[in-house]
Amino acid sequence: IPVAGPVLVWWGAGPAVLACAAARLGERGHYAGGDLSADLEPRMRTLILTNDFPTRQGGIETFIKALADRLPPSDVVVYTASMPGDRELDATLSYTVVRDRAGTLLPTRRVRREVVRAMQEHGCDTVLVGSSVPLGLLAPALRAAGARQVPAQQRIEQMTLGLADLLPARQSFRIVGHRNDAVVAA
Repeated sequence: IPVAGPVLVWWGAGPAVLACAAARLGERGHYAGGDLSADLEPRMRTLILTNDFPTRQGGIETFIKALADRLPPSDVVVYTASMPGDRELDATLSYTVVRDRAGTLLPTRRVRREVVRAMQEHGCDTVLVGSSVPLGLLAPALRAAGARQVPAQQRIEQMTLGLADLLPARQSFRIVGHRNDAVVAA
């Protein structure tokens, strides 16, 4: 799909690499490769904003949890939707998980307000959007509230196997490409 703006497509990247890729992007730039671990100072505090997190089961949920699990617990906060069994799971995790009252996060005014509040309360300076459409549409509000970097991740099959052919989705991908620092297709 033609998406204007900074786009990073990186198949098979490991979760820890994706979490800190923003450290190498620079101001609206493109990742040039190399070891990212050396670029983590000063430390970032990352808010992962996603609908795709356990207890919901699936590949992307497993991927996002693995991403959070591999970061230092003091450097990551997950903001996600509520779902059955979430309190029990969250009690076993070493990092903070903030559950919205909604079962699915959409970029509404209420969700925007709550995500900004969580970002500021936990001192996060980077927001990794776990699914670029629709939550990547919140990027301008997150940046205005103090986020230095707002990269987004999108499942590659959603971009290539039909979703991107639908006019509203195509327009959303284009908008997200302009508003986010990077879009990682994994």
